[in-house]
Formats: sequence, C-alpha cells, structure tokens
Amino acid sequence: NYGPVYSTMYAGDPGFYAYDSGVYEYWGTDEPNHAIQIIGWNDSLPYSRGRGAWLIKNSWGTDWGAHGPYPGCAWVAYGAANIGDHTSAITSCNDGDIQLYYHDEYGWMGYCCGMGTNTAWGAVRFIPAQSGQLRSVDFWAVDDNMQYEIRIFDDISDSSPYTFSNQLGYQNGTTEEVGYYSVSLNTPITVVKGDDFVVQIKFTASGYNYPIPMDYLSSGDEYYSDWHAEGSGESYVSGNGKTFTKLSIGGSLTDIGIRARVSPEEC
Repeated sequence: NYGPVYSTMYAGDPGFYAYDSGVYEYWGTDEPNHAIQIIGWNDSLPYSRGRGAWLIKNSWGTDWGAHGPYPGCAWVAYGAANIGDHTSAITSCNDGDIQLYYHDEYGWMGYCCGMGTNTAWGAVRFIPAQSGQLRSVDFWAVDDNMQYEIRIFDDISDSSPYTFSNQLGYQNGTTEEVGYYSVSLNTPITVVKGDDFVVQIKFTASGYNYPIPMDYLSSGDEYYSDWHAEGSGESYVSGNGKTFTKLSIGGSLTDIGIRARVSPEEC
C-alpha cells in the first residue's frame, strides 16, 4: 500500500556476503552498518529460533542471492542482524496539488534551542505566491510522543525582538514517533497572495532538550559544500513564546523545519 520500508541491518558477517538462498540468521551484537529495503514478509518461514522473516532488497546487484526469493533479495529472520533498528516508512500522503512552502531545503539535519528545557518555540514566515487556503502544517518530530501547539499569525513586528500578532488559528496534538508529520488544520485559513503569515509551533519533547528541527550542516558534514551558507532569515526561535529572535548557528542564519501547505482558491 505504501511502498518499501527503508531500514538497516548488520551486514559484516561472511554469511551475509555468501547468502544464496534460505533464511539468513546472525545473532551477534554488532551494530547495523548497511542500508536495505524491506519489501515484504512471511510469518511462516522457519528458522533456528522460530518462524518468520523479512524479505529485503539489497544493493549488491542481482548476482548476490541469485537463488533466493528474487535475485538481489533475501529472507532475513525476524530480529536477526539487528534489522530494523533504524527504519523510515511512509504511512500516508497529502494532495499533491497543494503548494508546499518551506525554507529548509535539506529538511531536518540538526536540533536546537532547548535552552535547558524540553520546550521551545519555533516560527517561520511565509509569503504566499497565490491566494488560497492554508490547509496543513508540516514539521519534523525529533522525539517520540512530542507535544505540539500550532498557531498561525498574520502580522510580525519590524525588528528584534520580534513579536507576532493577529492570531488566525490554533491547533494542538501529540506525535507518536520520530518523523515527518503533516497536520491537517481543522479549520483552513485564508491567505492572500503577497501577504505574509507566520506559522509558530511550541515543541515539547518527551525526553530531549533540543526539540526544534533545523536545516543545518557543520563544516565536517559530507554535503556541506552544497549547502546554502546562509538560511533564509525567515526562521525565529523563542524560550518563552512571546519574543523571538532570528535563528542563527555560529553566526550564520539557518532555517527551521516548519512548512505550510496552501491550496489554490478554487479548491
């Protein structure tokens, strides 16, 4: 229904390199070191400790696992090789015709702004290219069971410390797992072409003191040279939810992983 699941496993065992058929098992404690796709499962396949295996697609060509379920694929016993320790899956999607507004080109690359507590406020300013209805707010949850409070504002002050006014909407909730969320607003909000609006979120993590997701790479990261050296200047942070400053790391402006989805007027 939703496509393959990105996951990881430990692949340093010689038995995995030599896999040709059957159900692969490795019960050591080595940490995952290899990315694979989970494309299916079979609860009845037997292995030494029970039954059930994941069907994985590897990236080593079709000569590997040639006599397995499919060339280039393998059965991996449930729980073997620490499979599934790091996993990402799509569970739903939004209408592709809705315009997505964002400044965080790389998405969630880091954390910030706990200020000694697990609660912080982030906000992003957008200028719609067309009039329409703000229908969803997107963001990354950096922790399990995060609480969020979304507020939409029409106005922002001219200078720091920044304040927002003329609140247009409010919605709250809790996320179950780490990941990317698109929260549909119970009441869509009308936005006007060229008239800016601000999406503010109060993030409260369940056990982490840096709850705000941000688009940021340090000089040691592999993709640093391709990253925009400066953020958009449209992201704001606060420790009290009242006065905000522009987000900067090491003197460079950077962007928060908060996004907005706007449908055209005719929708």
